[in-house]
Amino acid sequence: MVHAWYACAMTLGFVLAFAAFACYLAGATLLGWLHLRRTGYSPVAQAVSDYGVGPTGRVFALYVGAGSVGALALTAALWVAGAPAVPGWILGVLVGMAAARTGLSLFPTDLEDRGLTRTGLIHYLFAVSNFACAYVAIRHLTPLLATAPSWEPARPLLAALSWASTPALVANCVTMVKPLRRIFGLCERAFIVVVALWFVTASGWLALTLR
Repeated sequence: MVHAWYACAMTLGFVLAFAAFACYLAGATLLGWLHLRRTGYSPVAQAVSDYGVGPTGRVFALYVGAGSVGALALTAALWVAGAPAVPGWILGVLVGMAAARTGLSLFPTDLEDRGLTRTGLIHYLFAVSNFACAYVAIRHLTPLLATAPSWEPARPLLAALSWASTPALVANCVTMVKPLRRIFGLCERAFIVVVALWFVTASGWLALTLR
């Protein structure tokens, strides 16, 4: 009986982890597609959230939605699998990240030349929460996953991305103010890429360990 329950948990964990991997991969693909479109937005100066305004709004909503579903699926996979053990508060951070990303599409940003509105302010708060949750999750999950023997092949990449997340986030924060604002978009994208690669790697490797 115990063996049967364990097998079911591992199977469910694999399905959830694979779903998370697929969502994160889809999100990365959609983000790349947005940058290949002729939107008039500058990837060096302007925020990724600007893609949520205008004709690319629906694709942007799909992008953030994929990340939200991915975070929830990864949370459930880690909870169901139970190995390595992840504290409940970290799972809560992942859920918070999913909620923050959902808010990004519900409350569109303000374009820089149009002033700050109440909706734009709410979007900004969700964006800060999303980045904070992603950073906390990466920095705390990496050493936890590194303790599991089955994660040894993925450990160097996860550790490198975890390390890179700190200077990327610092650069993102520093360039929020003038005169460095002109390269804010580039620094923000650097952090987003690091986060995306970490979650694609983590969810994909978790699926491999549970198959």
